Amino acid sequence: RSPENSTTSMGGSALNTLRVAAKSSAVKAIMLGAVGDDETGERLCEKCRACKILPLFQQVAGKRTGQCAVLVCAESKKRTLCGRRGAYKDYSPQPLDDPKSPERLVLVRASLLFITSYTITNSNRAEAAGKLIKYGDCTLAISLSSAGLLKDPATLQRLFDVLMPSCSICFC
Repeated sequence: RSPENSTTSMGGSALNTLRVAAKSSAVKAIMLGAVGDDETGERLCEKCRACKILPLFQQVAGKRTGQCAVLVCAESKKRTLCGRRGAYKDYSPQPLDDPKSPERLVLVRASLLFITSYTITNSNRAEAAGKLIKYGDCTLAISLSSAGLLKDPATLQRLFDVLMPSCSICFC
């Protein structure tokens, strides 16, 4: 149970961007990712659909859906993030190779692909980002809002090797 002074909501840079985009009748918002086989993953899918976002999530057996707690100081309003990565890091890029997979079918019709820097924090997600770019013939927008993640040399290298050569729009 949540204490009286706390709330639970879906969010994050990519999902918040999709929520705004989905309010436009001209945009069909779709989110790719991975969830655990738990109630949190089910709730996330339900909330996405309620916001007119199609959730194309891989369900990872035996894993919990990732979550992030945001702690806000009442006086200063400064915030601290405390995350549990969960299933997200187990997203498999393999379905993107299948021309008949739902992910690939959606991708070939996309006009905009939005990727956050958080996407490339592990090698399988970086591989997936590379395949999204390879198979999608659309404008690529990248958010570097997770700039703290870019202190890791391996993540920085993936950013410049995989994403930046195809980037049309960069949010910093």
